[in-house]
Amino acid sequence: MGAVALGGCGSDDGEGTVAAASGQEAAAVLASCGKGAKAASGKPITVGAIVTKLPGVDLTPVSNSTKAYFDCVNAHGGVGGRPIELKVEHDQLNPQATSALASKLLDQDHVAAMVGNTSLIDCSVNGKAYQQAKLNVIGAAVDTACFRLTNFAAAGLGPMLSAQLVAQHQVAEQAADTLHAMTTQAPGSEALNAGVVGVGKDRGVKVVETMVKVPITDPNGVALSGANKAGDDGGVILDLAPPELAKLLGAAGKQGLADRAHWGCVNACANPTLLKALDSSWDDKLVVPNEFPVVDADSPDMNLYRAVNQKYNGGADLSTFGQLGFLMAKLFADAVQQLPADQLDREGINKAVGAISNYKTDMLCEPFSFDAGKPHVSVAAARLYVPSDGKLKQVQDCTQVDAVTPIVRAARAAG
Repeated sequence: MGAVALGGCGSDDGEGTVAAASGQEAAAVLASCGKGAKAASGKPITVGAIVTKLPGVDLTPVSNSTKAYFDCVNAHGGVGGRPIELKVEHDQLNPQATSALASKLLDQDHVAAMVGNTSLIDCSVNGKAYQQAKLNVIGAAVDTACFRLTNFAAAGLGPMLSAQLVAQHQVAEQAADTLHAMTTQAPGSEALNAGVVGVGKDRGVKVVETMVKVPITDPNGVALSGANKAGDDGGVILDLAPPELAKLLGAAGKQGLADRAHWGCVNACANPTLLKALDSSWDDKLVVPNEFPVVDADSPDMNLYRAVNQKYNGGADLSTFGQLGFLMAKLFADAVQQLPADQLDREGINKAVGAISNYKTDMLCEPFSFDAGKPHVSVAAARLYVPSDGKLKQVQDCTQVDAVTPIVRAARAAG
């Protein structure tokens, strides 16, 4: 099955962008965070998140953005007048320690929900605990085990599906005869290559896998190995955190490797800071899928994201991680703000989260549904871009991941 184009995605090739809002305009935009004129007070609604943070893999920009949106909600009435309190625990890829973090949040902090989980091992380690606690978790599927949990919904593609979209493009549009997946070395991270492997099997294309130790200490050598293993007619698919991507792509550019293979990258390469650091050798060559619009897109939810980031997140760099964290928080808040006061407990909150259906946002290609209780992939489409003069240029409209993995096939079969 080839790529399927979806309607309603719009164009994000640099047009339709907006300048920074004035203070008065920003205040008007921020008011949409809540329903009240006064700040929330009273007993907090406590929610938790487990996020990977260690040298070479720092995913805390996601949770920082989640907290920023909750702070905006709290400043505008909260949920039924109550503030949302986000407790973030950092994991360092130690399964025993990560299990203890979940136990602390569930049994000591008595969180009502989990929102913003962005960990390479959390779903593998704590998935059963979340099921036993009857939590419907909104997070990021950076651990492929998340897709196998019927009580977990990813608000973004996750690296497995992001890499798969690159592979689909490289085979269909660039006639790649080899796919070289280069992925962060971490417990269980080989599973992140499943989408690339699935494309290879489906299309009859050779797949090579390399697990990259981070932090990268020899970017020149790693970049050269990447190109050599792909070959001149092959594709390189990078799945690394932005700082490591900057090292690797910088080294590859200086060695003239941008023309040695077809290069692609998961959506971490859509970050403006990274794009500005790339030299011109990458223009029109590095394929980057992104389920979110360009960060300066002029649309209601994107305008709100930027305003929240500026006021409540210290004006942090705009990024796909920031967009993801914002969207997870907004999905949660919009669901629970509809609840009466007597349902703002763990049972009522998680019932509302699991019932999210056909949620429309200008940040995604398709409406978002949680689909609790059955196999699902809540975000399965993205636009494809290439760098151009330090920005993103769209080359393909919203495109769905093909059903080449058991995870996607199960979701499609479940409807």
